[in-house]
Amino acid sequence: MSFASREQILAAKRRTIEVDCPELGGLLKLREVSLGQLRAFDPKDDVAVLSQMIVDEAGNLMFADPDGLAALREVRVAALMPLIEAASKLNGAVEDVAKNSAASTNGASESDSQGS
Repeated sequence: MSFASREQILAAKRRTIEVDCPELGGLLKLREVSLGQLRAFDPKDDVAVLSQMIVDEAGNLMFADPDGLAALREVRVAALMPLIEAASKLNGAVEDVAKNSAASTNGASESDSQGS
């Protein structure tokens, strides 16, 4: 197996899923967050996470601006639960990485620190 290039890493697409939310008018699309997006807010703030994930058909964020986030905070919890559950499944691995990297002081792997 060969090493990935910078271009290959940056070209990796984030996964998306469609979630049926009848209380919100139909299908909504969620896009996986990047580690940078996850670190920009508290990962325990479900609405902030959703604001960085809900995209339109073209892939544009719908609630990422402050007004959108404020409006999303006013939506009933029960209506958002299908999205919160889907977001948790979609971003599960990203959230684990964020927790682990926050605990690390230098971010070096064992092989890096051993000078391999």
